[in-house]
Amino acid sequence: MPNSSNNYKSGELCDQPGRYQCLDCQWAEMESTIEVKLGVIFPYCKSCPPPHDATWHLLSGKAA
Repeated sequence: MPNSSNNYKSGELCDQPGRYQCLDCQWAEMESTIEVKLGVIFPYCKSCPPPHDATWHLLSGKAA
């Protein structure tokens, strides 16, 4: 089932390709963005403190 929001956790499958921002970094007043392709597993955030789990938020989508 597709994700009903624009937020994904590290380890989830991407069903909306596009540019994502780490919300944990944003809340810490840092910036971390990535490009994610359809069907790819969301990575851990290299900017977050260990264990690097992240909540990724879709900034701009792309056609699949």
